[in-house]
Amino acid sequence: MAKAKKTPKKPAAAARPRVTVLGYSAMAVLRWMGAHGWDVAAATKAIEALGEGGKLKASSIATGLSDGRSGKWGAPAPVTVANARRLRRTAK
Repeated sequence: MAKAKKTPKKPAAAARPRVTVLGYSAMAVLRWMGAHGWDVAAATKAIEALGEGGKLKASSIATGLSDGRSGKWGAPAPVTVANARRLRRTAK
C-alpha cells in the first residue's frame, strides 16, 4: 500500500500587520533612531508619517529607541544619508 501524500500546511497568518518605514521594519528604524539620539516625540511623528502597514503603540516606539541606545535586540536599519534627511524633515 502506498502512503497518502500529506497536504502542505499553510503558514499561520501574522497576528498583526508588519509596520515598515522606508522599506525596513519599524523597530529596526527605531533602533537606528535611538542610536542617533532621537527623542520619543520626534520619532513618533516620523513613524506616524512614514510608516506603512499599521500603527505602533507608544510603548513600542519607546522600547525601540531604548534598544537602539543600549545596542540590544538586533541591529539597527542601514539608513542612508538621504533617508536620514527625510526622517529628520518629517519629524519637524
